[in-house]
Amino acid sequence: MQGPSHHQGSLSLNEYAAKYSDAHGGQPINTFEAFALSHKGKASAPIHYNPEDPPEAYSNPTAYSRLSSYSEVAKEVYGQDYDPRSHDLDGEVVMRAGKGKKHGRYYLGDSVIDTASTPTLSQIRARTVSGGPSIRERPTATQALQAQLEEERARREQLEATLEQRVQAQAQAQAQMQAQVQDMFSYFQAQFEAIGHPLPPHPTWAPRPPISSLPMPGSAGSNAGAGAAPVQDVDLSAAVRNIFPSALPPFDQ
Repeated sequence: MQGPSHHQGSLSLNEYAAKYSDAHGGQPINTFEAFALSHKGKASAPIHYNPEDPPEAYSNPTAYSRLSSYSEVAKEVYGQDYDPRSHDLDGEVVMRAGKGKKHGRYYLGDSVIDTASTPTLSQIRARTVSGGPSIRERPTATQALQAQLEEERARREQLEATLEQRVQAQAQAQAQMQAQVQDMFSYFQAQFEAIGHPLPPHPTWAPRPPISSLPMPGSAGSNAGAGAAPVQDVDLSAAVRNIFPSALPPFDQ
């Protein structure tokens, strides 16, 4: 479900950045970070920007889409080592990421982009060579939501694969432990039969429970891994007690 467009209230982006700095011990943030944080919470909230944050960390799926598009285009323009977090919003990158203005507004950071120094879309197109930095179409809200769902599905598949690996590792460990118990049982069975005292029956093993399905990422907050059913440890104490009774029978004199 789409949330509020931002948490700036009546503040401009620069005012939001200043208020955030005041509320966080004087920590300065640039306009790129301010745009991201204004779509995560109020300036006084304990929030921070992390480029690895999933779409559900933001109040609106279009914010994540705009930040991702801006970051990708910025690296096309300035090189792959360029870190958008270290710079204010760049007018040309904003124009390229959002294919110019729409209804007189920039794709992101409309209140802080310097119109005088920002090239027009025609100027950008005129100096863009083949294979150069891209000029992108703005995705619709539906497209942004679809992209978010696709990313969540990919994370879900990754979580399921990780859980399956854990279950397989536990099954392998359980099989190894069963083999060790069988060896121990066979050894002591031979020893006890030699003195005329048979051991109790060999312990049986309960089947491994089925794998529980995972919840959709984001259903319990931004922690995509929340809700995954923990893999239970194997309890072999009962089997060992069956093999080694607490009171052994007396030896024949």
